[in-house]
Amino acid sequence: MLALLPLMLRPFVENGYTVWVVARRRNMPKGHTMADMADDYAGLIADEFDGKVDLVLGESYGGMIGFYLAARHPDRFGHIAITVAGYKLSEQATALDIEFAKLLGEGRRTEAGALRAKELYPGIRVPGVVRVLGAVVGRLMYGETHPCFANDVMVEAEAEGTFDAREVLEAPSRDHGPGVRAGGTRGILGKRRER
Repeated sequence: MLALLPLMLRPFVENGYTVWVVARRRNMPKGHTMADMADDYAGLIADEFDGKVDLVLGESYGGMIGFYLAARHPDRFGHIAITVAGYKLSEQATALDIEFAKLLGEGRRTEAGALRAKELYPGIRVPGVVRVLGAVVGRLMYGETHPCFANDVMVEAEAEGTFDAREVLEAPSRDHGPGVRAGGTRGILGKRRER
């Protein structure tokens, strides 16, 4: 994913935006939640970006944090775009991400990448292809690590297990400003909202 960022962000740069790619804080304490991570980002914006940014892009995990950032700190940004994120992860997705985090934390990037490749491409039946894809995916997603990496990937995975953004998405008194809501109904990652 990190290797693809320049390509994905080029349109923003070409349209005059200054783009900052930020990661979650290091050495997060056990029990750190998505809401806590949103508070971390709000603090970063307050301290490093004069209190407000024009646009926040939250994709996947970042999008889940974005729900809380929008609800708790709407004054920290002009607009927010959240993609590939649902209000809650399925039990299957949470279990996969915990296993993924364990493998990454143990330095087993190829196996972690293979797990992710099986999830993304479940129809692959040729022996050895998933392992090769895993090596590529593991290196692209997590090339370099830091001393707190094993702790942080596990804290993130555990935060997914308790994540449920309905508490902030369904609060009727909140004004989240103008926006577009779109959703999907397929896949193991998210849960479809029951009406």
